Amino acid sequence: MNMRAKKSLGQNFLNAPHVVQKMLDAPGIVKGDYVVEVGPGKGVLTEALLVRGAIVLCYELDERMVEYLQEKYDAYINSGQLTIIHQDILELDLEKELPRRPYKVV
Repeated sequence: MNMRAKKSLGQNFLNAPHVVQKMLDAPGIVKGDYVVEVGPGKGVLTEALLVRGAIVLCYELDERMVEYLQEKYDAYINSGQLTIIHQDILELDLEKELPRRPYKVV
């Protein structure tokens, strides 16, 4: 996928494997953890979370990325391991709209 980052959305695409590993290890993400991912972009971290066995809830503002992620991770969406929400997380009522269970944010 060759999509340019939209600087108006503050996008920067993650592509360094060692950084992804640190982002998984820092909060101690393990199989079964519920993870809220803010701005998954092209899904590099999303994929690592899914492979590790996390249950992932993504908030993505860019419609192009939402469509891309829905196509790329269709099997995970159908299994219930991944949910993608097309919304700016800054517009959420965090107390009402985020999970009522323990979760980690990446």
